[in-house]
Amino acid sequence: LAVESVEAPPGSGGIRVVARSKPPLDSPDLFVEGPPELRFGAPVVRLSPDGLRARLTVPVSRAGASGAPADIAGTKLTLTLVDGARAMETQAVVAPPSQAPEDEAFAAPAPGQTQALWFILLVAVAGGLILNLMPCVLPVLSIKLLKVMGHGGRELAQVRRSFLASAAGILFSFLALAGLAALLKAAGVAVGWGMQFQYPPFLVAMVAILTLFAANLWGLFEIPLPRIVADRLGGTAPGHGPWGSFLAGAFVTLLATPCTAPFVGTAVGFALSRGASEIFAVFAAMGLGLAIPYLFVAAVPRLAASLPRPGAWMIRLRQV
Repeated sequence: LAVESVEAPPGSGGIRVVARSKPPLDSPDLFVEGPPELRFGAPVVRLSPDGLRARLTVPVSRAGASGAPADIAGTKLTLTLVDGARAMETQAVVAPPSQAPEDEAFAAPAPGQTQALWFILLVAVAGGLILNLMPCVLPVLSIKLLKVMGHGGRELAQVRRSFLASAAGILFSFLALAGLAALLKAAGVAVGWGMQFQYPPFLVAMVAILTLFAANLWGLFEIPLPRIVADRLGGTAPGHGPWGSFLAGAFVTLLATPCTAPFVGTAVGFALSRGASEIFAVFAAMGLGLAIPYLFVAAVPRLAASLPRPGAWMIRLRQV
């Protein structure tokens, strides 16, 4: 094992290490140590076709609230390169950005990372599914329950459309979160799951929304939609149209974000240490997991259509 070069790619806020080996590399990994004010992420590994060389790209940020990308050209680092049972340690000074064109020899991802991504996607689906059972989603449990009961005795096609719209709202919201995380990460801001719940103004807004939501369920006030708006939403009752179902799915996602569940931390941590494509893939998988109950009812709509017709009993249940 040997390190050929260590440089700072232009505009990346990280380092790029090229390593070589005989025999060929299998699943190389890199651990970086440097000044205490720097934070080093997990490397993205690309192998040459013959496996004799590898390019490892490591994101670097500065400690602190901003998490801004670090300009570390000229910094002395300690690098530990590992490949299976083999390992080597060396010290190197980060060279300034190279003007050479991107080396196409490193086109293939390391086999271990490809397998890891598929495993993480399965973990993300499981984590999203378990999120349905977490306490942070309980405030919208009444939305789910009333929506299912509201479909009692209705046409199967209408039930299917409503639950598909809710699932679409969940998936769209998770992709929006992925886009936001990717943008913030590209801008050098430290990102994490549920990060918006660390800001007092957002917390105040969510407390107000949930308080009004609870008061509405208790019957303390009603806000009927204008008839023309209700007709355009696809139904005469608020929340029964596709847009109402879509927004309910988005609300489920919003309230799920401060909560963690088995597997969620693993999946999100993996995604945020990688690139934009991995972030979108993992967040989409989590959204799919959270939407599975909706998709299940959409696939078997008789589960909802066989429930009793809406009536006065729904008002009492809503208050409970």
